[in-house]
Amino acid sequence: MPSSKVGKIGGSIPIATVTIKDGSNSYSNYVFYYSNENTLTWVKGTDGNTYSPSVVNVNSATVDVPDYESPLAATAWQDRDGNPGSIRVYYVDASYHIQELIGDINGDGSVNWKKGGLSDKLYQIRVGSGISASSGKNGTLRVFFISRSSPSKITEAYFTNASSKWEAKTIE
Repeated sequence: MPSSKVGKIGGSIPIATVTIKDGSNSYSNYVFYYSNENTLTWVKGTDGNTYSPSVVNVNSATVDVPDYESPLAATAWQDRDGNPGSIRVYYVDASYHIQELIGDINGDGSVNWKKGGLSDKLYQIRVGSGISASSGKNGTLRVFFISRSSPSKITEAYFTNASSKWEAKTIE
């Protein structure tokens, strides 16, 4: 059974942060990082409060990455009606495919994690590439990276509520 122990922060690690309204209608900060056990970990806190660490679990399994220097990005997402949304976290697996996690925030501030649709696209990043993510109005999501198939261009994977699917294009 995978460990749910929160590991120590490794050496030079990617960190991603999100501020989003939680279930109690107050804003909380979520900070994501890889532990020295190469496990995706997060801490949550609000202004003036202590941060409490947790390991990201999907279907009772930890989320492991190739190494603690693997790319990492996160963004807060709201649906097109502006309803409190979810946290989106992007990382790479051992084959350097971009993976998406969706974190739905419960009323008590805890988070339920599940795999997102971008994971099924099998977009493979070039080794050494970073990942950047943003969300916009009307429920749009954008993830930027250098792909293995177009190593001299930036690739943008994007999701819109209008199409309800992930697509990609290169930026010239």
